[in-house]
Amino acid sequence: PGVAGDEEWIADRHWWAREKVSSFAAQPLVFRGETLGVLAIFDRGVLDGKDFDWLRVFANYSYQEMRADPLILGLAPHHKANVGLFATLPNGLSGSLIVHYVGESEALSLPIPAGSVPIRAEAYTQVDARVAYRFSLFGVDSEIAVSATNLFNDAHQEIVGGDTVNRRVIGWLRIHF
Repeated sequence: PGVAGDEEWIADRHWWAREKVSSFAAQPLVFRGETLGVLAIFDRGVLDGKDFDWLRVFANYSYQEMRADPLILGLAPHHKANVGLFATLPNGLSGSLIVHYVGESEALSLPIPAGSVPIRAEAYTQVDARVAYRFSLFGVDSEIAVSATNLFNDAHQEIVGGDTVNRRVIGWLRIHF
């Protein structure tokens, strides 16, 4: 089953014919009942389930409110969100791109002899990426990959008083046996 090209929803029938489009698939991006956009694919061949197995998309959002002593449980940000793409191509290439957002933590005043010191972790956005290639090495499934965490080096603290997170790039060769 394909698309004839004369459907009402096709905005530019000349483009459709010139590009010899014969099939179309779309996935609406819906949040709380509102369509934010549409991820669409046009193809000159007939699309089937295998054409969609190579790409995965996700999005998450959470809100949390702590109702306990922050000195016991620590300070947690109210807002956290992430969105990502994962692609696995038939030629062995794969990759991912993930964006994380963490809102600022609430301020906490620590009592010291001279008064109090307010502390909090600032909001940050972190981008992580990975590229890999799967191949056969002497008949054994293998993979070579590179990943970068905090790609744009947005130096930040994940938790109040914690270590600063900087960019990290890792490469590896994995042999499955």
